[in-house]
Amino acid sequence: MEDRIRFIEHQGKRILLIDVSNCSAAELAKIAQIVPSYVESEPLGSVLLLADFTGAEFDRIAIDRLKESTVFDRPHLKQSAWPCISIRYSTRHGKPMILKCDPVKSI
Repeated sequence: MEDRIRFIEHQGKRILLIDVSNCSAAELAKIAQIVPSYVESEPLGSVLLLADFTGAEFDRIAIDRLKESTVFDRPHLKQSAWPCISIRYSTRHGKPMILKCDPVKSI
C-alpha cells in the first residue's frame, strides 16, 4: 500500500502523490489511514498534495477514513488537488453503495 504514497518533483516543487487509482474501497480506506504519517512529518503549511482517484471506488467507510485523515493533514497542507471528473454510483439491492471516480480527461 505504501508504494502508492510518494514524493515526486514537478517544476522544482516537491509534491506528495497519493495514487489510489483503481483501488477498491477497502484499499482506499487503508491508504487514507497511512497518509497522515507522511504529511505530519512535514513542516506546517508546506505540503503540496496531489491525489489520483481515477477509477477508485468509495464506500461509507472509505469516505469516513478520508475525512479523518484530512483533519490531521490540514495544518500541514499548503495546497491540495483531488481531481475527479465525475462520480458514478453502483447499486446493491437498489441502494447506492459504491461511488466510482471516472478518469480526468486532459484538454
